[in-house]
Formats: sequence, C-alpha cells, structure tokens
Amino acid sequence: MPELTPLVRSRLHAVNGEAVKVEEEREQEERREESKDERRKQWYLSREYILTFLDQLPKGSEIVGGAWWQPGEHFVKPQVSIEEEAAKSLGVEIGSSLEFDIQGATIAAEVSSIRKVDWGNFSTNFYIILSPGSLDGAPVTYVATIRVPSEQEVPLQQAVVASFPNVSAIHIGDILDNFARVLDRLALAIRAVALFCVVTGGLVMAAALAATRYRRLYESVILKALGATRSLIARTFAAEYALLGLVGGVMAIGLSSALSWLVLTYIFDLSWSLHPTVLLTGLGLTVLLTMCVGLLSTFHILGQRPLAILRHE
Repeated sequence: MPELTPLVRSRLHAVNGEAVKVEEEREQEERREESKDERRKQWYLSREYILTFLDQLPKGSEIVGGAWWQPGEHFVKPQVSIEEEAAKSLGVEIGSSLEFDIQGATIAAEVSSIRKVDWGNFSTNFYIILSPGSLDGAPVTYVATIRVPSEQEVPLQQAVVASFPNVSAIHIGDILDNFARVLDRLALAIRAVALFCVVTGGLVMAAALAATRYRRLYESVILKALGATRSLIARTFAAEYALLGLVGGVMAIGLSSALSWLVLTYIFDLSWSLHPTVLLTGLGLTVLLTMCVGLLSTFHILGQRPLAILRHE
C-alpha cells in the first residue's frame, strides 16, 4: 500500500521575528558581484517551501542537532525540523523561530531539530518538516509513490484516473529512463575522450623515445661491451619506463583530483570524495602502459651488436 505524504506550499515570512525582504529586481552586475554564500542565502529566502507534517523521521534523514518529537506528542507552539544547509544559510539554530506564509495566513514554528538529508535516495525529502497538527486547516495536497511491474503501469494509471479524476498519475519510470540514457551518453563521451587521451599519450611517448633512440642505443652497446646481458639491459630499460610512468601517473592523479574538486565544489556545487582504489588502479595501469610502449619502442635496440655501433665513435 502506498504511503500518502501531505504537502502544503508556502513562502518564508520571517526569521526570528524579522520579516524576510526579497530583492526581486537587481542589476545583473550586482548579482555577479555577490558571493556564493550571499546568492545561496537569497535563494533560501526567496524560494517556495513545500511543508509537511510527519510523526516519524523520514528515510534518508539524520538528526545532527536537537531532537525529533515523539509520536503523539502535542505542542503549544508548532515545532519544525530544518535541513542543515538551509539552517546554515538562514542563520537559524535550535530554538530559533520561523514564520511561513500559506496563502496569506502566517504560521510561526520553533526550530526543534536540524537534519542531514540524503537527497540522492529517491525518497520524498523536505527542507522543512513540521510537527503533527501544525498545519490543521491548511490546503493540503497528498503525494504517494508506488512501484509496479512494467506491464501493470498503464492499467494502474487508467484505474487511478477513472476512479479519481482529480488525481494526477505521473509515470516516473519514463523520466528515470530518459535520465539514465543521458548519463549513459555522457559516460560514453567521457570514455571516448579518455581513450583518445591514452592513445595520444602513447604516441607522444613513442615519439619522445624515438627522438632519444641513438642515446639509448649507445648506452646499450656500452653496457654490452662491459659484459651486461640482454636481459639486464631490458630490465634496466623497464625500470626506467616504470619510474617514468610512476611520475607521470602521480602527477596525473594530483592534477585530476584537484580539477575534479574545483569543478564539483565551485561549479556543480556537489560533494567531493576521494576514491583511492580507482586512483591506484589508474596509477598501476599507467605504469604498465608506459612500460609496454617503451619496451616496444626500444626492443630492436637490444639486438644491435656493439662493434657496429662503436666503429662510428
């Protein structure tokens, strides 16, 4: 059975007794001069809030400040639980007061808890949750989600519309499928660019080795003249290429990690985390690829006879 979640649309009216003043019309130059924190605060002040009232802490939420109310508990003044980023941007804490405008009627509530919300769990999440009974008499809309097999989706929508004409049935599966296709194409483009970079890097490395071919040839014949075996020279070259790949891989890891942190933090405004397993795997493959390209480029040098080369010196 689907669980119905009540929704009430509202606007923020006051914070700690101070009326919210939203600057709707501002020059574009002034907006560019605003800092990231100022733009975030303005967004939290001017946005529309979808309020709800719940007994239990919703899935994907974790209390990081204050306490959640007990089921069946009644309050003289409505209590509100606010998401931590919204609380930080609005400058509220436990005990602060928030007032909401619901179609011209205002309701005041006291902040009793601050929540950390996992917005990626595809559950119904809210910035603001009020205690039960806080929104009695307000115009409420109910929303629910249900998952059914694909062959039952259309019959279910038809049955809902036939029985309840005022209920809107939205097929979320189509939206998720379109979103997944966009991500697949984006991932394919990223893999194509990565493959192009790997191939280009291999060609550049082969060209660099070809430019220093005579120096490596001279070193190998000198080592042979001093008694070094072909396997010893091959291991020496392999160690050199492994060290070259290690240095290049470490630099690539550092630069790519720094770039991804900057892009995710300051452009997409998303959380960034380090993945050591992926980075170490990439480092190992970089070293292996460098050794393979290097040895293939200098393999024929190992077969040169010292006398033929040293006669030219």
